[in-house]
Amino acid sequence: GTPSDALPIIHGHGIEEKADNDIPTKLKTQTNKGIESAVVRFYNQHDWAVRHLELTNYTGDSGDYTMRRRGVVVAAEDAGRVSGFEITGLTIRDVLGAPDKDLGGSGGIQFEAYAGPQKKATSFENLEVAYNTIRHVNRSGINEGSDFRERESVGGSIKDNPFSVWGPMKVHDNIVSDIGGDAIVTQFASGSQ
Repeated sequence: GTPSDALPIIHGHGIEEKADNDIPTKLKTQTNKGIESAVVRFYNQHDWAVRHLELTNYTGDSGDYTMRRRGVVVAAEDAGRVSGFEITGLTIRDVLGAPDKDLGGSGGIQFEAYAGPQKKATSFENLEVAYNTIRHVNRSGINEGSDFRERESVGGSIKDNPFSVWGPMKVHDNIVSDIGGDAIVTQFASGSQ
């Protein structure tokens, strides 16, 4: 198509995805947290590009602002180093999720590294998130979460698994507005741009 053509719209309709084999173990075992709704979801995948889509995720009922909802979530568990995601040119709007943030939280674009039964250090590298417009989203615009974050620099207040640094991320030229919490947070990723 031409640049002036409308983006294909994918509406998540707040559809619940029950805990099964392609959701991190941690989410399966949390009370009322084994349910999530994501329009685009990856679990233990690598080398994908998601481009030029419009994503929404709301129901217009009591599920709005009470259930974990995402536009795009990339989750990895006991996966080692996960590489190669490009998320560009998306419009993500009206993702009306619960006010949870970071690991397992609601947001427009989320990257999440989970410690599963093997406790294998899991992290990401070679990520680019660019030229996206994210608006009217609760809780975060673009965010990362990790079970592998314990280190002295945070005063020992986080007690879970040894820190696993992520490779550099390229997060640029995104427009984020009307967000219920943090707009853009890059964490764990040394040398990011």
